[in-house]
Amino acid sequence: MRTDFEYALIVLEGAVAVHGRPLLPGRLGYLGEGRDELRLEVRQPARAVAGPLSGTADGSRATGVVL
Repeated sequence: MRTDFEYALIVLEGAVAVHGRPLLPGRLGYLGEGRDELRLEVRQPARAVAGPLSGTADGSRATGVVL
């Protein structure tokens, strides 16, 4: 993870907690920027997707849109 990017996580199915806070399937968990690691607790079989919302490879900013 790059500390200058914003990140989000969405749980598709199962039970996942991010830094101890549960995230329900279908809800977007905004992780913000400034992280270089992410601690996930998988409480049952789960599928989730995490990725950047903004930032570009050259370091310039791009706007992320959450739908």
